[in-house]
Amino acid sequence: MEGMRSLPTLPRPSEVPLLRFIYASEAWAFLQCPLRAVFERDDSLRTFRPVSAAALLGSAAHQTLESLYAAQRGSLTIESDSQATRVVARGAFDAELLRLCEQRDRVLEARGTLPGDDVQRPTSLPYHALVRARVEVFAASRFGPAWRWGSPPRRNSRSHAGPAIDAAPDANAIDLGMEIPLRSKDGRIRGKADSIVADGVGVAIEEFKSGARGNRVRESGAFQLTLYASVFHERTGEWPRRLWLHVLPAPPIEVQVVPEEIGRRRARLLRAMDDVNETLGRADLASLGRPSGANCTSCRHRPWCSAFRCGHVELDDQRIDVAGSVVRVEGWTTTLETRGTQIAIDCRGLGALPAVGSRVRFCSLRGVGVQLAADRTSSAWLLPTHEG
Repeated sequence: MEGMRSLPTLPRPSEVPLLRFIYASEAWAFLQCPLRAVFERDDSLRTFRPVSAAALLGSAAHQTLESLYAAQRGSLTIESDSQATRVVARGAFDAELLRLCEQRDRVLEARGTLPGDDVQRPTSLPYHALVRARVEVFAASRFGPAWRWGSPPRRNSRSHAGPAIDAAPDANAIDLGMEIPLRSKDGRIRGKADSIVADGVGVAIEEFKSGARGNRVRESGAFQLTLYASVFHERTGEWPRRLWLHVLPAPPIEVQVVPEEIGRRRARLLRAMDDVNETLGRADLASLGRPSGANCTSCRHRPWCSAFRCGHVELDDQRIDVAGSVVRVEGWTTTLETRGTQIAIDCRGLGALPAVGSRVRFCSLRGVGVQLAADRTSSAWLLPTHEG
């Protein structure tokens, strides 16, 4: 069929070096399942990471806010002929998203498209209008209804945002502003704070989340902020007075600065890293997995995770993973035989079809019983003959 993609062959995780550091943004997820963080560092798996609409829209939202703050800091106040802040934010968001989609297109041109890639033009990406509206509302609440500064700076399509996250700080002082790199003195905890500002009470560190809501997002964001606070204190000798988690467009959540608790969280994280390195030294990768519905449902590493397959996990959102041999293909319907049962799978959501006789693992299908369907979040992988 015209425009149909080919199925990729299931990659095999490679040997991963010891964990020298961890990013604050992944620390909470790391504690829930260390194996996920190990897979994230596996260069052989990065090629197979789909480019998702959520990642594109989230990056565009973050970088739009960064550009608005940069304009506010870098230009004189305009007393007349001001535009509505929502209009300015919308234009900055649209320009940033276009830039990111141009980068995506170059990546896809180089490696080809995979099931799970969101290849739509910017305005057709799922949840585009919702995320853009969230950014507009937040910008108006932060900067006021009228934009009284110059135009936000715009990057070209090949530029990169901000200073390097892994760059070692030159001194103990930490700048204020957006996208501020933070790194502990031993280098084991690293990150980039979305915003560090002086708000009249003291220094505040802020983290913006523009995607999914829920307890996991709040818990992860709160843990991330406490690690930033720990590094800030280590570098400056002072604790930030406030930590704010913004899950757009909901009201901000204040995360309490409790030094003793923050110290315990940091110590727990470092102990867990030591335990993981000891396990990696024994080449016992699967034992790092913590298979559960909460951990595995949204994890992109399920296709090659032996801990998940051995854990007999029921996914939280009624998604289904299944593997077997293809016995028939009719139109977009693939008939898969698995454990003596034949299952019909509508593959239109993948934009790809396997060949009869091939062995395939489908992930994140929807449906009941023997009638399943793929959508834009599903994936499918050709299995080597020895894989089940």
